[in-house]
Amino acid sequence: RSPIHAQEESLVGHWTFNSGEGLTDSTGNWGEIELKGATIVDGQLDLGPGKIAVAKDYDGPEIAEKTLVAWVRMQSFDARAGGPLAIASIDKDQFDAICFAERQAKRWMSGSTGWWRTMDVMEFDEDLLDPDVIQLAITYADSDGDGTLDVSIYRNGELLGSYSKGSLPKWAAGEDFAAVFGPRAYQNENPGGAIDALVDEARIYNAALTEEQISDLSPVSPSDEFLVGQWTFNSGEGLTDSTGNWADIELKGAEVVDGQLDLSPGKYAVAKDYEDRKRVV
Repeated sequence: RSPIHAQEESLVGHWTFNSGEGLTDSTGNWGEIELKGATIVDGQLDLGPGKIAVAKDYDGPEIAEKTLVAWVRMQSFDARAGGPLAIASIDKDQFDAICFAERQAKRWMSGSTGWWRTMDVMEFDEDLLDPDVIQLAITYADSDGDGTLDVSIYRNGELLGSYSKGSLPKWAAGEDFAAVFGPRAYQNENPGGAIDALVDEARIYNAALTEEQISDLSPVSPSDEFLVGQWTFNSGEGLTDSTGNWADIELKGAEVVDGQLDLSPGKYAVAKDYEDRKRVV
């Protein structure tokens, strides 16, 4: 499998909000989303002040090093200090969030408990409103093993900034925490902050994705849910099925040239060993 798609194995939370599975985490690690004022409309989670959603009962692998990702359409810039996605403890003050305008108006940041893992890195104001989509991603890792947390924040695949501050929090199955949509925090089930936005999709990975992996991410459209084989023939993954369902292509005379599969008499290609897996790109 190509390095670009290796992140599929670390996906521990995935919500598309599409018809038929709007409240369901496709990884199966979380209980169904509880809508608390929020609604799902046309494949989007509609959040605002007093409109939140929560998924509890996590039973997947430990979440320590991680990546939070969300595709967002801002409806206004007025609501502050919330975000499209957070991991938040309920029984204690511990959270990490994609957070909007808590310390600086119209700017994204990594929201955290007491700002222990927060620095201001965005150097311009957000100006995109619905229907424009903004992809936000934040990675959290102890990259060099020195005990200090390394945080990187991305907007539309481009790095806003990186810094080292605080230490890496952990969440494990059986503990009292939730994936939270709308607030940045949820201690004692009290929502902290709000965002006025539509969320197309949200994901949690229990690994820190690379900049290349983040820039390659794209939201799953309803039609994509039925996709069981896809070959782009692009550099680095020319022989690979991006759904992960097929083994690499065997070239039998055919060649991959400049992102294209060159076929002719006596030049063909074959992919075997089909195995049905859920697709995430």
